[in-house]
Amino acid sequence: MRCVDIDTRRTVPAWQVLLASPTSICALGVLGFAYWLVLLSFLGVGGKERDLALFVISTLLLAPVCAAAQVFLIRPDFRSPKSRPVETVNCWTAITLLAALASISFIMQATGNAGNFWVQNARWAVVGVAILHITGMAVAIRHERGHRLSIPEVLNSRTFQLISLIFAFFISGITLFWVDRSVSLFIGLFTAPPFSEEPGAFKLGYALMFALFGLAAVATLGRFEAALIQKGAKVLQTVRTAALCVAVLATIIVFFDFSLANDLAHYLTNLGPALHLLHGGRLMVDTFSQYGPGPVLITLIGLQIGPTTFGTAQITVQFCNLAYYGAWLICLYRMNRWKLAALLLGILSIAFFFASYIRGYGNINDAPSVVAFHYLPTLLMVLALSCLRPPQRHSLSTALATFVSGLWSVDTLIGTLGVHFAFLGLLGLRDRALTRLITDGLRAIGPAVVAIIAMMLAVRLQAGVWPDYGTYLQYLSSYNPLATYWSIDANPLFFGWHAMLLAVFVVFADAWIRVLRQTTHLTDMDDKVLSYRFVPMAALLMVQAAYFVGRSYPSALSLAILPFCAIAVPAILSVTAALVVTKGPARLLALIPVAIGLWVFTFTSLSLFRQSSPYSLLLHECRDLGRCSPPAIMRGLSETLHVRPLLETVRRPINQGWIDTDDIVRDAVAMMIRWAPNEPKVTVLLGRLHPELSFTATELALVYAGKWSRWPRSFTLTDELVEPLAQRIIAAPVRLREGELVLVRRDETALGLIEAGILRRIRAEVTLCRLPDSSKGVIAYRVGGPTGCRP
Repeated sequence: MRCVDIDTRRTVPAWQVLLASPTSICALGVLGFAYWLVLLSFLGVGGKERDLALFVISTLLLAPVCAAAQVFLIRPDFRSPKSRPVETVNCWTAITLLAALASISFIMQATGNAGNFWVQNARWAVVGVAILHITGMAVAIRHERGHRLSIPEVLNSRTFQLISLIFAFFISGITLFWVDRSVSLFIGLFTAPPFSEEPGAFKLGYALMFALFGLAAVATLGRFEAALIQKGAKVLQTVRTAALCVAVLATIIVFFDFSLANDLAHYLTNLGPALHLLHGGRLMVDTFSQYGPGPVLITLIGLQIGPTTFGTAQITVQFCNLAYYGAWLICLYRMNRWKLAALLLGILSIAFFFASYIRGYGNINDAPSVVAFHYLPTLLMVLALSCLRPPQRHSLSTALATFVSGLWSVDTLIGTLGVHFAFLGLLGLRDRALTRLITDGLRAIGPAVVAIIAMMLAVRLQAGVWPDYGTYLQYLSSYNPLATYWSIDANPLFFGWHAMLLAVFVVFADAWIRVLRQTTHLTDMDDKVLSYRFVPMAALLMVQAAYFVGRSYPSALSLAILPFCAIAVPAILSVTAALVVTKGPARLLALIPVAIGLWVFTFTSLSLFRQSSPYSLLLHECRDLGRCSPPAIMRGLSETLHVRPLLETVRRPINQGWIDTDDIVRDAVAMMIRWAPNEPKVTVLLGRLHPELSFTATELALVYAGKWSRWPRSFTLTDELVEPLAQRIIAAPVRLREGELVLVRRDETALGLIEAGILRRIRAEVTLCRLPDSSKGVIAYRVGGPTGCRP
């Protein structure tokens, strides 16, 4: 990115051209963020209300406010080597604030104080800086009005301000990333490498070598593409297109996870409803999922193609995730001038995304909801908008993305419409076309309305009744940012999300500056690139970062890595290219992105290349399991596809202690095979396998026996979250026939609300006759006849 307010005909350092305007407004953004945070604290706003208020203010309000201040109040002249007094005060106040907060962190860690020490002192540090800021602004205003004051030249130097502010961002970013563990987090990578105590740990030296090789490869591709651009080579577009195809194909091959790891509770959220549909359930009538109907239908398609196993559900999710990565690479390609280097950085970013999930101990494919099953339709909207040609606002692709989102889920639809509305709103305000803005908004909503009507008609024709959207929406009472069941308060010592916040802030601030004054730009991107590519990606970053704000688990922040990298990579490539060719001390600034890349890629190597990695990628299959040929790989995949988690040991278990040690599931499966071999539905009431597990043994037993429940259950855990749905399941018009099999957990206290209610109803309506092959954990019954149990 580079500022266009500078007359490039003058001798102006290229790196200063690139960084002056964005860093100047970032100083305002940092001050505004800190002031709002302390103000909310003094107003007594805490907990999730504080987290949500700060997120909304930071993402939606800071950018237009700071843009207005920059355009109408500060009015910086970036053609001058010296900044104006007001800008000087803002810059040095921001530097002072960042230095103060970082120093408190160092003091806390040096003295061994608890986190409250930083929180309390940081609050008063911000208050002190605010007083200093007000005083400085008063002095600057007097200076502007003719009361000339002696200000040291070095403080007015734009170059010195810029270098100081960049280093302040870098140091504070490291120190404040996670206040009570940042030093160990970043320095410890080299002094005490993570995963080093695990068997088969990857050596730090090799990891550094791979990181350096990756950085060198990025630089080589950049130089190669620059040479092609300078020569005006006709093969340039061919090379770029071929590189994009190779990158997408390589991503699919390299990042397919053969371990088929899955979190059973999360996968049952889709697998359970899909199996219910296979056995006569009716979507959105008696079959529901918290993730919405779209993921359930995708899972159902997977089960129609492959065997009814958790592995099939996991492969279905992976195909969707790989489609997400491919679409993201295309967006990244379209957002960069240096496309070859950007594609390589994109692949490395996906690797880092895999490596960083749950600090390197989690598998991104463990749960189906964290990537494509939530965000693929929204990313397709971003891609569709990037392919529009001005002055287009809509296309068949945008309508299709919205239509799919309308069928997918309510949260996906909100995210997709939010991306489109951000794009339409900023363009409409920039063009002063308010009437068109209203028309465009209605056109954007249209496909969603059509999708909802289509869903209603399809359900009506298939089931004979209208879909029950009310029950589906009641899941939001448990899964929302304010629900104690689902979320926690944010850790006040974790600021790892501030870099993502700044990325959103810079993009939106540039867009708002063009709205307020069309002749003024924050960066040199033309309106098409900014509005059609960066604004939608920044909106997607907001949507995916909102999951972290809702959950507030620091590991949830990694879910927003890819949209953040899509914004950061173009800036890093442009700035680094300018710094490398400059002369003087400013060239040392190039070490910052290099140091960041070295740390990121070293951690990625340590995490992914170790033998105990939670993934089994192509590398692991060949190196660790000897499956190097395509036939061997496919045989191994087929074996893993049919593995039954909890009954059998899997290669990458979530928790080895979750094995069915009491044989509850195993016995129930054996009883169903013996006593009901031809029955597609069986009444099974087994309760939770272990108290700490968030799923019942019932669903597992039914899946492994190839059957489903006689009662209209989708997934017991989530069904019980909606009280009316739970009572409706208990009162369902199910009439047990004489001789039907009923399996009940011997320890009936393990049964939850639904299963306990079903058991009470069964005993009130029929006689249960105990069968002789009951086990220590499960009792098998037959439904007795009118005369009771036969001898």
